[in-house]
Amino acid sequence: MAQLADTKRAHGATWSERSLRPQATRRKNPSQEDALTTPGPGAQPQTTERARVESLLRDRITTGTYQTGAQIPSMEALASELGVGKDSVQFAFNRLSDAGLLLLVEGRGTVVTDPQAPPTGPELHVTTLAGTTETWTVPGRGITNADHIRTVLTRRLARGTYPPGERVPSTRSLAEEFRVSQITLRNALKPLIEAGLLIPFQGRGTFANSRPPSVKH
Repeated sequence: MAQLADTKRAHGATWSERSLRPQATRRKNPSQEDALTTPGPGAQPQTTERARVESLLRDRITTGTYQTGAQIPSMEALASELGVGKDSVQFAFNRLSDAGLLLLVEGRGTVVTDPQAPPTGPELHVTTLAGTTETWTVPGRGITNADHIRTVLTRRLARGTYPPGERVPSTRSLAEEFRVSQITLRNALKPLIEAGLLIPFQGRGTFANSRPPSVKH
């Protein structure tokens, strides 16, 4: 045994011993900055993660990685890239949208905008992720996200996309579709409920009125 110990001291640890030593963990993605993975002392993990995702996306916009007029990756794609929860990315999207840096367009995606020269609608030329140029229809100036969502939902009700008597998608589903907070979504639904177009049932969801009043679209 003494001879074996002397051999180890002379030649170093054996291969089997070296293989058991802890190895440095590699990052899955170089773009995942330390700020996304190392919370500060006493920080709330979710709150910290959200703030860091917002900071990273804001930096990509201000440095031109995401250029004005260009579509950016979806929330799902960014959550996967950064190794964070989708809720954190949605929070960042909402914050940057409120700051005028992003515009969330229903059914199309998210585009970078200039808060000093916001889109006035109804059309916006967008460079897509594929590198092509498309024309997107966007809400006009002065129209809030809630106004826009309410207009779209009213149109869907009038056209039968949500048939009378049928349950409409949940608040959470609609918030994800329109890429807004559930608070904004509820603000959009409230006038439709008050107008009798939608009827909420506790524990069951919200339904299109089986006998809706006339609506304009």
